[in-house]
Parts: sequence; C-alpha cells; structure tokens
Amino acid sequence: VSAVEGYYAGAAASISRDWGANPLGAQFSGRLSVEAAGGELGYGRAATELRFAHGLGGSAVATVTGAAGTSIGTLPSQRGWYLGGAQTIHAHRVGALAGNSFWMSRAEITKGFPLIRPVAFVDWGWAGDRDLLVDDVRHGRSVPAFDQPGQRLADQPLVVLGVDLALQDPADDLGG
Repeated sequence: VSAVEGYYAGAAASISRDWGANPLGAQFSGRLSVEAAGGELGYGRAATELRFAHGLGGSAVATVTGAAGTSIGTLPSQRGWYLGGAQTIHAHRVGALAGNSFWMSRAEITKGFPLIRPVAFVDWGWAGDRDLLVDDVRHGRSVPAFDQPGQRLADQPLVVLGVDLALQDPADDLGG
C-alpha cells in the first residue's frame, strides 16, 4: 500500500466483549472500533465484528464471523479497508479488494488439537466504494454473482471454499 504523506492528528477507540468461557460450549464476541483524524485529509472510520462459536462434540468447533466497516471524508490510502489474506478472505492476496467500506463473513468448522487443526471454511466479502454500494441499495440492485460478465470488479465479492491447516499462536487466547 502506498502511503499518503502528511501530518495527521486524531483519536481511536474500541470496545470489545466476550461471552462464554467453555471452549466446547457457546461463545460470542463482539468488537466496535472507531477512529477520526484531521490534517492533510479529514476522515472517520468505524467497523464492527461479531463472532459466534459452538462446540460440536469431541474437539470439533463451528464458528461464524461477520464484519463490516465504512468511513466518512477522504481516507488516505493507508487507512482504507483491505480484504484478502488469512485474516479476512483466505486464498486471495492481501488487498485483493480495497475501498472506503467493506463487509465480510466466514464460516469455519475445525477439529483437532488447539495448536494445530484442519479447518474447512467458506469466506465471502466485499470492499469498495461506499457510494456505489449505497446507490445499488437505493435502486434495489443486489450484489451480483461473482461470475457475471461485465460487472464492475468493485461489485463482485470474493468467495472462497476451502480446507486449510491452522497453526494457532499459543499467546492467542481467542481460539481458532
């Protein structure tokens, strides 16, 4: 990502909450983050992520995650939303989609030891221009299928079905 040089002053805050301590029972977590800055450009960003996990018996766990974020003002390129890579949409390069707003979802089933486990997953997400998304919603257009010819790249979500091997950092207490 090429950065926009300049001096900025701002603030950021986040709040998160976790419920459920039993790794084989129901667990829910949520996070809300906001930031604003002024300087060369003025902008604000907000994002939320919700995660639900539940044990399926034995060492299997199912997890569903959803996240969305948007912005106001003009974002410097280094503060945009980027999808791709292991933390967002697997099997796509980091930044495969980028923009001033995003949404993504993930469903996973894992089984195995806490530090090393195979993962079956489905990832689906979009990042792009919030004005195009708002315009599509206002006119009743849905997000097109990813294989429709002639659609704008920004309209097309990234979709991945896959199987992976997850290696968990022992310091990460959030789990798979």
